[in-house]
Amino acid sequence: LQTLHRSVCQSHAPSFPHSGNEMAEGGDGEESFQSPWPYLDKYMSLCETTDKNYVFRCLLCNPKKKLLSTSKTSNTNLRMHIQRMHPNKIASLDKEQDQAKKRSATHEEEHLDPSTQGSISQFFSGGTRNPVISQQRFDKLILNFIVQGLHPLQTVERPEFVELFKEILPYRHLISRRTLGRMLDDEYSSMKRTLTEELSTLTHVCTTTDAWSANNRSFLGVTIHWIDEKSLSICSGALACRRIEGHHTHNVLAEMQDNVHRDFNIRDKITVTTTDNGSNFVKAFSVFAEVQITSLEEENEEGEDDDTVFLNLTDMLNEGDGYEDVSLPPHQRCACHTLNLVATKDAETAVSQSDSFKKVSRSTVGKCQVIWNKQHRSTQASDIIQDKLGCQLPVPILTRWNFTYHAMEHLNTCILTKCQEFNETCEKLEVVRFKAAELTFIKEYVQTMAPLAKALDVLQSDKMAYAGALVPTITILVEKMEHLKLNTTFQHCNALVDAIISGIKKRFEYIYEDSRLLIASAAHPMFRLMYIPIAKKSCETNFVSAFQNLPLMKKILLKYNTGFPASAACERLFSVGKDIFRPKRNRLSDTNFEKLLLCRVNKHLL
Repeated sequence: LQTLHRSVCQSHAPSFPHSGNEMAEGGDGEESFQSPWPYLDKYMSLCETTDKNYVFRCLLCNPKKKLLSTSKTSNTNLRMHIQRMHPNKIASLDKEQDQAKKRSATHEEEHLDPSTQGSISQFFSGGTRNPVISQQRFDKLILNFIVQGLHPLQTVERPEFVELFKEILPYRHLISRRTLGRMLDDEYSSMKRTLTEELSTLTHVCTTTDAWSANNRSFLGVTIHWIDEKSLSICSGALACRRIEGHHTHNVLAEMQDNVHRDFNIRDKITVTTTDNGSNFVKAFSVFAEVQITSLEEENEEGEDDDTVFLNLTDMLNEGDGYEDVSLPPHQRCACHTLNLVATKDAETAVSQSDSFKKVSRSTVGKCQVIWNKQHRSTQASDIIQDKLGCQLPVPILTRWNFTYHAMEHLNTCILTKCQEFNETCEKLEVVRFKAAELTFIKEYVQTMAPLAKALDVLQSDKMAYAGALVPTITILVEKMEHLKLNTTFQHCNALVDAIISGIKKRFEYIYEDSRLLIASAAHPMFRLMYIPIAKKSCETNFVSAFQNLPLMKKILLKYNTGFPASAACERLFSVGKDIFRPKRNRLSDTNFEKLLLCRVNKHLL
């Protein structure tokens, strides 16, 4: 029985986390057992074992007799006693514990001989003696499963989860939710330390910032981007997703951004911060940014403000205390948000310029909207569309024009490839059939807006997110729109083409006067090579090899091209945040939410 007991103790010997209860002094004559934690032998002697606990005698307390009870899954209580009563021994205890863990991990790896491992059936039936994974590695995989799988921390204590691992890995102890929380803290600290060390080696970085609300809470997201000096490719990371308490005023947003910059020691390295056109961000940078990047009049996200920001002198004097040290980098408005304004606000001017465009556009969009509404609101209508067209129709989103474009593009594809089925769908949905002029309008609308949608995709791409990409992208976009203007086959959308060209020139005229953007484009051969026919692979090879041999040009490229033209990176951060901070997880603390989100997004840094 003693031999069996020793084998059980040795196979279930874990590390610290939970605690037991300290006992009073005991009597003499207790039986001696082999300790499940051999590195404690010089400090503690195992004298009794129960169903759930071990009872140890402290050897350091001799001649006084002190008995301590601790859980079979943890020896935290023993360590706490030594730390409290014998503090001069705690350092040596921790050192011996670390050495024991290393020896255990090495021993397990040495015994992982494939020739001696059993079959899968033997493994799951307990037929193999040697564990195929260490406890430390097992805990790490559990943490990775929770973070990357977007699962609640309480998952590790769910009965079915515990039962699963008791069956397949009976020799491994499943960590508790509290221990998992401590591991998450360590993982977050490690990620932050790695990112801070990486940023300390850089001279130029850029950030994107945006605000997001969910479950009656608001958050400020900050992402960071830089150019790798060896490969000259874009590298990215997430810095923060912090709770905004109270009103989203310009000074609150400015202070939060500045605090994030201070935490990572990057205040003097940021070349530019990109945000949307919201008035609160515009005002924050107009007040606290040391350098302003001018642009022509633009509408904000709600269409309320322009570049002219009116400041209340009394408020500024009252708010002065506490904000004197706040400093923000140069500000750049999101080019994608501006292009969305071109596609919506400026496109509306075509209605007032052409009565024929107004008539056909409103009748066509009205019928399309009826189909989208029926699919969205009726399961029967949705089944009809799926049965006839073989797919569901994309539905527009008011705040994202590119969703509207893709919805119209999908309708146009259905009309061109499944015209008869589309007409039958309209009949079953009791939607008035589209006239020939309306079908032509859909086709022309897609042709007109395709270059704009392509430009949005380019500017939102992480691989092309150099500051120097903005001028070539807008230049090519204008050229394509001018080419469409010469299209004599258009019957309805000529006014739309004129409105789009006018909007682009008005809103992006400033980029041709911004020396920073012009230098960024000129210093980046990838964009100069876009104007001549050359293989993409050849361009990339010449680009990297040429600049490694031109250190001065390389410095110019790193300085002026480090700047995202769009804030799409923050939107992608919030997209992951929505998956974590679901309505059923509204009790998730702000701190744990940020740690879970950043550990998942910055997985490449761990």
